[in-house]
Amino acid sequence: MLKQWIKSLAAALLTDYRVNWIVASPAQRASAPARGDVAAAMLDDEGAAALGRSPTHKVRNSLSYTRAGLQGRVLMLGSQIVAIAHFAAFGSYEFGSIWPLGAEQIALVDIVTEERFRGRGFAARLIRDACDHYQQLGVDSLIAFIWWTNGPSIRAFRKAGWTRVGLSVEVKIRSVWLRVRIPLQRGVLRPTQDPPIGSCSAPR
Repeated sequence: MLKQWIKSLAAALLTDYRVNWIVASPAQRASAPARGDVAAAMLDDEGAAALGRSPTHKVRNSLSYTRAGLQGRVLMLGSQIVAIAHFAAFGSYEFGSIWPLGAEQIALVDIVTEERFRGRGFAARLIRDACDHYQQLGVDSLIAFIWWTNGPSIRAFRKAGWTRVGLSVEVKIRSVWLRVRIPLQRGVLRPTQDPPIGSCSAPR
């Protein structure tokens, strides 16, 4: 009886929550192995128009970041865009409640793969390319946040050499958000076997 009462009270009070791993790019650039059929490029107007016609709903939705002024970078297989990622610099970063962004950092805020190209390592390839591209421009490091049970996203960032540097926990009690940020020593990302239930930066 008491246990059920506690559960009911928690359900009534905790109206929402967000738990994200914070991951960071490797300190040293490690370019992806060259493949003649795959190339990365910045998203242009023609590419954005092509993404708007994508059969993958989440790919089309990713254009909201483009419209908000964030830089997009795409991975091409021949003439086909297979994955798209968006990045925020310090001045355009709107996720400070999850984790702060340094002035010399870039945040990878969203990455999504076309449905028919998933499971082939394209997300990890694009993540590695983004590290190489932005670090060549003088960016210190890149960060991203991953929903804590999103196995596909964890695997992609791990394959790209990223490591876990923090945990962000946000709990909404009634109308008030309570936030805890826990810095961690750099640790290897271990993929979870749980099904993904959402992420801001998951390869979807």
